[in-house]
Amino acid sequence: MIQADLFDSLTPLELGHAMAEQAADHAGDVWKQEAFACFVAYARTHKQFTTEDVRAFALGLGEPPDLRAWGAVALRAKRAKIIRAAGAVSAKARNVHGNLVTLWETI
Repeated sequence: MIQADLFDSLTPLELGHAMAEQAADHAGDVWKQEAFACFVAYARTHKQFTTEDVRAFALGLGEPPDLRAWGAVALRAKRAKIIRAAGAVSAKARNVHGNLVTLWETI
């Protein structure tokens, strides 16, 4: 778990990444591996997409305790040079209220 004193030393982006990693850790190793496999499979068949699209594709996987865990999966794919950010689009999910989400592009 991230300690409160570390929050002050992180940039907003770093904090977001750290919170996504923490959420993925709570989801467990099995979920993380299966989610990453779903993410890669989706990326292989779609040139551009959002993490929301992958979540819809991976419905049988089940949701993690915190949806931010999907952010860690996307970051892992980005670090593995499977995808790159291609911009931002409005979220489809009603609970996100049209906020922008990353549009991913397969490399």
